[in-house]
Amino acid sequence: MKKIIAVLICAAVCLTTGCSKSETSSGTQLPATTSSSNKSSVTQPAVTSSSKTSSTSSQTSVPTSVPTSEPTTARGEFQRGKWSGNSFTSYFFGYKLNLDGWTKESDEQLAKRNSIADMSDATLNSAVEQSNENTAVYEVFAQDANANTLAVAVNRYNGKTIDEYAQANANGIKMSSSFKDVSVDKVNVAGKDQPCIYATFASGSINVYEAMVVYQNGNYFSIITIGAFSKSDLQNMIGSVFTGASTPSGSTSEPSANNVAYQRGKWNGNTFASNFFGYSFTLDSSWTIESDQQVAARNSLSDMSDATVNNAVEQSNENSMVYEAVAQDANANTLAIGANRYNGKTIDEYAQANANGMKFSTSFKDVSVDKINIAGKDQPCIYATYTSGGIDVYEIIVIYQNGDYFTAITLGSLSQNDLKNTLDTIFA
Repeated sequence: MKKIIAVLICAAVCLTTGCSKSETSSGTQLPATTSSSNKSSVTQPAVTSSSKTSSTSSQTSVPTSVPTSEPTTARGEFQRGKWSGNSFTSYFFGYKLNLDGWTKESDEQLAKRNSIADMSDATLNSAVEQSNENTAVYEVFAQDANANTLAVAVNRYNGKTIDEYAQANANGIKMSSSFKDVSVDKVNVAGKDQPCIYATFASGSINVYEAMVVYQNGNYFSIITIGAFSKSDLQNMIGSVFTGASTPSGSTSEPSANNVAYQRGKWNGNTFASNFFGYSFTLDSSWTIESDQQVAARNSLSDMSDATVNNAVEQSNENSMVYEAVAQDANANTLAIGANRYNGKTIDEYAQANANGMKFSTSFKDVSVDKINIAGKDQPCIYATYTSGGIDVYEIIVIYQNGDYFTAITLGSLSQNDLKNTLDTIFA
C-alpha cells in the first residue's frame, strides 16, 4: 500500500503543462519549482510562503559540523542564525551549515518570500515570534549548479515535542499526491540523532528526493530541507551538510483498535456513494474514471474488491492512505478520494495537522483550513494552490470522519472559478 494521500493534482499539472525533463528555464523559481538549464517542473524543498520571488544572487556556501559553542539563548526569545563567509550557524538551535559553491538568495529575495519589509535581525526575529503552527519564516534558500536545493525555515509551535512536530508535518505532506514515500526517521548529525522527514516529490518522469531535518529550542522549530535528483546525491549532500548522516529505516508504527469496521465507498455508474462517511456525488459524462485495475496499481494492491480495500484501510495509519477513486475531466480538472485510519484525532485536528504539513513544501502556497457547507452540514476542508512551471492549480480537500477513519475528497482545477464550479456541480 503506497504511503500517499488521495490527491491527483500533480498528475493534472503534468497533463496540462506538458512538464518534462527537456523543458528549460533559468534561476531559482520560488516558491514552487526547482529549475536549471537541464531540469524543470520539479518542486523546491521547504516551506510554503505567500509571495513569489525572482532568481537567486550572490555566491555563498554551507553544511558540515555543529557549532563549537552552546546556543546563546536556551529557551528564551528566538535569535536568528548568521552567515560567516560560506557558513550559516544557528547557535539558537545548535547547528552549522557549509554551502561551498551554492548560490543563496539575497536578503531582498528572502524578505519578499517571507512577505516582510527586510531581513534585519529585529524584523526576522519578530516575524518568527509572531509565527505559529500555520506559518513559517525562511532564513536561508540556496541552490547549487546541479539544481540541488537547500532551505532553512523556522516557526513557533507551542506544546509540541520535536517528534510530534515532525510527524504532524509529515502527515500533512501526504495530503498531496505530488509526494510519495513519506516517512519520519532519525538522522545522525555530529553524534546526535535528529528527527528527519524523508519524501519523494514526483513531477512527470522526474523525482526529487527530499530530507527535512528538524531542530527544536523550546517552542521554536527549524527545518533544514535538502532536495536532490537522486537518492545517492541526497545521501551525499546529507553526508557533507550533516556529518555522520544515517540511512532512513522507515516507519514501524501500528494502527490501534477502532470502534467500527471500515466499509468502502462504491461507484454506481457515474455516482460515487459512501454510506460509511455519509456522502455521495455524481460526475457528468465529461469525466473519465480510473478503472479498478488502475486504482489498485496506485495502492499497490492485488485488486479493488471490498475485502481487499477494507482490509487495506483497516491496516492503514497516519502515515498511509488508500485510494478509493480517481477521475479527470476534459478540462484537466481532477478528483481523488482516499481513506485512512488515524486514531485519537478529531476531524478538525486531522485537517489542521495535514494542512500544516503541506506548508513544508514550496510546491504549495496559500494553504488554509476552512469549512464548506455540503448538504446543510459544515465539513472541514483545506484550500491550497499548487504551482508548477508558472501555472497555478487550485485545490480543495474536503474531509469526512467516522470514528478513527477519515476520507479526503480532493478536487483540483486550473482556475478558481473552475474549482468553484466543479465543487458546486459535484456537491449540488
